[in-house]
Amino acid sequence: MPIDQSLLQPCLDLAAVPVAEDGTGDPGELTLADVALSGQYLECQRNHQGLIEAVKAQQQLGR
Repeated sequence: MPIDQSLLQPCLDLAAVPVAEDGTGDPGELTLADVALSGQYLECQRNHQGLIEAVKAQQQLGR
């Protein structure tokens, strides 16, 4: 059973959150960045779980 190639991709780099020189940021932009980050994390988590399941399936087949 070959492993789906999409599971072999690394997680995306996190986007930099725009922050002012004083260390503050626009609350709206920070919220949007948090939402985007959560989506990236969930996608990477799903891919990693898929890879774990594929490797376990191959191990059970004796490969």
